[in-house]
Parts: sequence; C-alpha cells; structure tokens
Amino acid sequence: MSQENVKLALAVADAWNRGDHEAFMALWDEEAEFYPLRAQLEGKSYRGHDGLERFVAEMREQWDMVRFEIGESRDAGEQVVGIGRFRARGQASGVDINVPLGVLTRVRRGKIVYMRFFSEPAEALEAAGLPEAFDARDIEAFVAAHHPNAEVRNLRSQIIGPYRGHAGIRRMAEETFEMAPDFEVQIDQIRDCGSRVLVLGRQRGTVGGIPIDEVLAEMYEIEGGKVTRSQDFATVDEALEAAGLSE
Repeated sequence: MSQENVKLALAVADAWNRGDHEAFMALWDEEAEFYPLRAQLEGKSYRGHDGLERFVAEMREQWDMVRFEIGESRDAGEQVVGIGRFRARGQASGVDINVPLGVLTRVRRGKIVYMRFFSEPAEALEAAGLPEAFDARDIEAFVAAHHPNAEVRNLRSQIIGPYRGHAGIRRMAEETFEMAPDFEVQIDQIRDCGSRVLVLGRQRGTVGGIPIDEVLAEMYEIEGGKVTRSQDFATVDEALEAAGLSE
C-alpha cells in the first residue's frame, strides 16, 4: 500500500502540471486539508474540495505558469515526502520563480487527506519523521526530531512534571513503551497554526492487560525544523482552544 501512496502523491503533481483539473481534484478526499506556502504565512489553509477550487482559482489569477516538479519521493508509511522545485511566472510582473520545495502528503483509503508545502525540503523530512519514528520504536530518531532544550508535556507529566531535553524525552519514550509495549498512534488530522502544529487522532495500546483507545490531541511548537515544545491535551476541545481554533 505504501508504494501506492507514493504513486498517488506523484499523480497529483502530474495532474496539476499537465492542466488536468478533473484528475487533480479526484485525488483529494472531500475533507482534505492543504497548506501551500502562502497560506501558512497568512495562517490559513484550504479545506475540502471547495477550498481546493479556491486555491486553483487564485493560482490562475496570480500566475501565468505554476509547476510542482517532484524529483525525489520517499515512502514514510501513511505519509509521502516529496522533494523538488516550485516553478512559476508572475501574471503581472512576468518574473520567473524557481525555488526548492518540500511536500508532505498524507494518504488514507486511496485519497489525499493532508498536504503541506515546505520552503526547505529538510523540514518536510523532519515533519514526516516524528510520528514515523515513534511508531517504529526508533527512540533515537524520535529524540533527534526535538531541539536539545525541548520540553514535552504529556498527560502523565501533569503529575511528575515535564520532560526536558533529549535525556528527558528519551526517558518519556522508554516509559511509554515499557507501560504499553504495543502502543501506537493514528494521526487523522494535522492543522498548521503558524509556528505551532496541532495533531489529532487516536492512541492505542494495552496497559496492565487493559486495552486503551484514547483521543490523541497534541500541540507541537517547531523552530528551525525541530520540535521545541509539545503538549498533550485530554480532549480535542482543549487542544483547539489552546490553538485558538475553538468555535
């Protein structure tokens, strides 16, 4: 299935580049989230097919030509990292743009549910590596995704205090897998909040012979491609309020 995800991620760029609007739209889930570079600067995203149609219209209005040229793709489970170039020509200015591009794509049930652009390809690799490393029990890779002075606050740390620095984060991961050897996370949604990223989904495992299936609601603060702070919330509503997204 992972190779199918890679093909799908490449197909959406190919459909865009050849101007096949119908094929481009058909590859996205009805509730997909898309974060191109400009949207991130403005603190917004394009959601669902209506949002994607708005993105297409804006691109046509602002640019004579836009191409997403993906030269390399990497399988990361449910995620695909693409590395390439963003090429465009301004509608009014006629100025050509040719800059590096990193793309993180999340696929579920044969459709794109999330896509985010990065101006530095390395940042896309970092973003993909964090959940992948944790699920793969690669504690060192998980630790390396954090800044040396990072602070992690999970629900348990409300009692024992936050985990600080690489040593503390390594201890947190080891404690998690010791308590629940089959612990795993399922990420359903990622929301860009400027310098912070909100991750929503489920976390599952078995603790003391008791199956656990709970809400996953985490806020990550990222700087220079590294996590500087993360916090878990007991409910999605609490996480949304912390992110300033509550309705």
